[in-house]
Amino acid sequence: MRAWIIGNGPSLRQHLERGDFDLLHQRGEVTFAMNKIHLLYDLGDTSWVPTNYLFFEAMGNAARLETYDWVPYVSDWIKSGVRCYIDETFRPRLLSEFGAPNVQPVYWKDERRADGVFDNVIWVRRWICHGASALHEKRPESWHLPEICCYGGSMNIAAQLAFMLGYEPVYLIGCDLGFQDDRGADADPNHFHPDYWTADDFPLNTRDTTLRHMHSIIRKEFEKMGRHIYNAGIGGKLDVYERVDLREVLK
Repeated sequence: MRAWIIGNGPSLRQHLERGDFDLLHQRGEVTFAMNKIHLLYDLGDTSWVPTNYLFFEAMGNAARLETYDWVPYVSDWIKSGVRCYIDETFRPRLLSEFGAPNVQPVYWKDERRADGVFDNVIWVRRWICHGASALHEKRPESWHLPEICCYGGSMNIAAQLAFMLGYEPVYLIGCDLGFQDDRGADADPNHFHPDYWTADDFPLNTRDTTLRHMHSIIRKEFEKMGRHIYNAGIGGKLDVYERVDLREVLK
């Protein structure tokens, strides 16, 4: 079965406007969405709801995390019943929000997929064993499964989850690259919603280089196992994958 991974680039607005999300819903497609995807519903009506939700947004400077009120929207996804893959470092805060006891967590590698509190939450432990930038001398050149590699951010984690769950082929949308300087800007130029913003504190001049390198690793790992991953997005500067048309695929 195929799956779709939804990035958060500006092109998502075009996908929403031309009804692509409703098409995904109508066809019953498996989708992985992440972080502040809830803002998509501010831009227009759609019947689409992700099959899987990931939250790994705040991986930058921990001090900046407090300026992002992530608990309400992550809690809403949990309450919705959508399967949620969440960074295990956020577990105590979410359990506290729900008034639940801080029980021993159960992680991805364990046989059980819930912690006895949330039946639809899988806590994921990220592993950092290399540089965070493509310019770092110790940058990774491959995944290190079954440990989840967080290099490049949430998109890489989503790709690894889709891979381990056996989806074939996998399609990406909303992975645009072409990051712009957002310092002092009134609207976020790098995501689909003007109020998106992130806690990302990596230098602007390394973002595209690192993300392109991350995508090259994703493609290599899929192809190494004889599997396929494509870019079905509109526009953007991501040139690592073969391009396909979302509507042609959904025919």
